[in-house]
Amino acid sequence: MSKIELLLETIPSYPGQNIAIITDGTDEKSILKLIEFSRDIDANLYIKELDSTKLQSDGTVHIEKFSFEDTIYNSKSIQYDFLFLFAKFDDTSHFQSIAKKIYRAIKNAANLFVLTNKENSNTLVNILEETNFVAINMISLEDEFDAISAKKMHGWMRV
Repeated sequence: MSKIELLLETIPSYPGQNIAIITDGTDEKSILKLIEFSRDIDANLYIKELDSTKLQSDGTVHIEKFSFEDTIYNSKSIQYDFLFLFAKFDDTSHFQSIAKKIYRAIKNAANLFVLTNKENSNTLVNILEETNFVAINMISLEDEFDAISAKKMHGWMRV
């Protein structure tokens, strides 16, 4: 089972959803599962790549070059229903800036899933709390990885 399959079970099968993944391309199996899932439920998938892959855009899968230094994380004013952060960032001190930009890029009541090494989990949870995410949970995926799920709720505070 890929790292993402357990998380996909939490997404309802509604067509027309906007799903995004920020990826460094190291877990291609998870990306392919997400593409398959998005096509099955007729969702729009936005793959934001830190490094180039062999993937191609089509009608429902949109591939975009991405950098954590970008000022905004959404494209064409689309806000995402679900966003997966499956990429390594330099260190956890940069995560607060990343979390604030993600907060602005997702819809109210949207879900964020962050894949992280277990040693960073508690630090990232604290940062998510500081940046107004709620309903934060850690899901143990493997011996070395956790997935952190968090929710943006109704714009309680401006970030």
